[in-house]
Order: sequence, then structure tokens, then C-alpha cells
Amino acid sequence: MKRLIFLFSTAIIICLVFNVSCKKDNDNDIDSKLRMLDSNDYFPLHPGNSWHLDFIPERTISKIENLDGKDYYRLTSEYDTVFYRKSSDGKVFSRTKTTNEILKFDLNANVGDTWTYKFDKSNYTWNVTLTSKSEAVELNNYTFHNCYKFYFDVPQLADEEHIILLAPGVGFVEEVYLGGTSDRIILKQVKISGIEIQF
Repeated sequence: MKRLIFLFSTAIIICLVFNVSCKKDNDNDIDSKLRMLDSNDYFPLHPGNSWHLDFIPERTISKIENLDGKDYYRLTSEYDTVFYRKSSDGKVFSRTKTTNEILKFDLNANVGDTWTYKFDKSNYTWNVTLTSKSEAVELNNYTFHNCYKFYFDVPQLADEEHIILLAPGVGFVEEVYLGGTSDRIILKQVKISGIEIQF
């Protein structure tokens, strides 16, 4: 009886280990999948694309929606809905249904360039700086190179500063919240143009 329990327990452990190890893609799988994506696109906008980062509900582009005569990609999560559009010169604008659009990312900016935006009815202005175009972001089983690093800050406030890093072909790959605990939130799973990758 003890031998049967031992064999059964061992089988369960092997199945669990095998199942967990199969969930993540290995380096070769990731590289081959990334080659199918546009490495020049740091913010891929297509219906069906989704990003799942640690501790953040999955973000999914559900559809294209016209707001005030412009087409936006509707990015939804459990907590909010944000609309994005990208201009031909690499500027990424965002808005909600009740706010005006703001320039969130400038993908053709030079390192050190800064721009500002202000949310409707807010007394505070956000400063955004592109601080690097050559960041390496290490995930659990893969390292992205040449990531764009954007720093967000409201000079009049404390603990709201954060960083968003965008990876080539993928987009959202890491977010760092500098107020208090300096939480680093990294990409766990992504789906771009029907290609799924787990990290």
C-alpha cells in the first residue's frame, strides 16, 4: 500500500512539473515567434492583441471604434477601457470616451526628448521623457533588447512616478512604479497578430 501511494505521489509530481515546464516557451520558440512579428513596431495595434503582466488584469484590444471622427483601438482590462491610435509618424495617442486625447508615447522621439499632457479637469501636468532606446528587459525565460523606456512624472506630486518599457514587435513588456515599493511588473504572456508567447 505504501509503495502504491509512493508511486501515485511520484506520478502526480512528475505530471505537475511537466505541466508547469510546458507552459513557458523556451528561447528558441520565443525567437522563432518574434521573427514573425514586426520588430520595428513598438506598439502593435490589432484587434485580438493582448498583454498579461504580473499583477495587472489582462489588457486586450477588443475592436476598432470611431470617436470624434478618428479610429481608435479599444484596449480593455478588468479595471478600465482606454482608446489608442497611432499616427504615421510614430506618435501614440490615448484617450477615454470622456477625455481628450493625449500624446502617450512618441516612438520617433530622440532619447532625452520630453513632452507633456494634462488630463481633462486635472490641475496636474504629466511630463514624459524617452530616457532610452537600448534597454534590456529580463523576463523569467527571455531577455528583450533595444526596448524603449518612457519615464512619467508629475513634478508637483510624490510617489506617482512610473516607467513603461516597450519591446520591439511586442509593446508592453515591463512597468515600474517608483513610489513607495518600486514594484517591477513584467510581461507573462502576450498575443500579437494571433501569435501567443508565454514567458
